[in-house]
Amino acid sequence: MRIFTPLLIVTCLAIGNLLAEGTRQVAPNGNIVIMGNSTTDVAALHINNPSYNSFAAYDNPNPQSRLNIHIKNPATECLYLGFNWAHNNVTGLNPPQINFEYRIKDPNGNVVFGPVSVTPGEANITNWLQGFNGPMQIHGAGGYVATQVTSINLSSQGWSGTGDYYIEFLDFENNDFLIDFWDITVADCSG
Repeated sequence: MRIFTPLLIVTCLAIGNLLAEGTRQVAPNGNIVIMGNSTTDVAALHINNPSYNSFAAYDNPNPQSRLNIHIKNPATECLYLGFNWAHNNVTGLNPPQINFEYRIKDPNGNVVFGPVSVTPGEANITNWLQGFNGPMQIHGAGGYVATQVTSINLSSQGWSGTGDYYIEFLDFENNDFLIDFWDITVADCSG
């Protein structure tokens, strides 16, 4: 049996009008104390680490190492995405922030959105609370301004049925890296 970190293998199922995965679901504590230090929960996405089969890295051929997003109907559903800035996997209070990019592929492996570059100054989630609250377009004040992937994007390469789309990430030095706070929301956007 292969060992995968359950928090890293995230599948969003569109049930009803909305379902999300992210900081709210995997790191729900806004104020905790660890070794005498007040902090928030962090359940980071650990991208491209060889110990985790290079999870969610660009062009990873292993389908078990993907960050999947289940879409029931690409003609009516859309995605709202938010990511905090990234940092290398180093210890310390202020790890160096790095740039990264991501793209979304359909179940056939065709790029349907992106690449989107994320820099520390332009990350749309800047703190735990924004990741916890979700997209401002859905939840209102206190959320983050999400990047929207429309149904037109999702079906742009001909995929029209139920399937698992997936997100791939890349830092420009091809290292492993962490994204501390994040949110992926699937919503019915037909209205």
